[in-house]
Amino acid sequence: QYFLDNDLDSLITVGNHQVHCVYENSPINFSTRGLFAKTQDLVPVQSFVYSVMMWKVSTFIEEYKDNGYALLSGKIGYYPVSKESAIIIKTEEDLMIAENLLKARNHNHSYEVKYDSLSGL
Repeated sequence: QYFLDNDLDSLITVGNHQVHCVYENSPINFSTRGLFAKTQDLVPVQSFVYSVMMWKVSTFIEEYKDNGYALLSGKIGYYPVSKESAIIIKTEEDLMIAENLLKARNHNHSYEVKYDSLSGL
């Protein structure tokens, strides 16, 4: 529905990462001047997840005929998914992380977050 509601031609799922990011030795979502930004105040950086990709057929075919490629064509949208859904398995280590996440999810744990007024946590 998101695809249709936003009149998109292409859609890809993304993972939001609210951490300090650098590209080619330059900050992407933070400044090196002033106080060091808290991660919760950062604009999330999005990475492709590839779990769902959608295209409007007519736009895709037209773009492919004109250019020989059409993966990201026309009006492009990005749809954020959960951290768990954003896990990409390409290595044995990735597989181990996913396996341990599934094992942990099967255990019923409850966690309590306590606030310490001195540290902010």
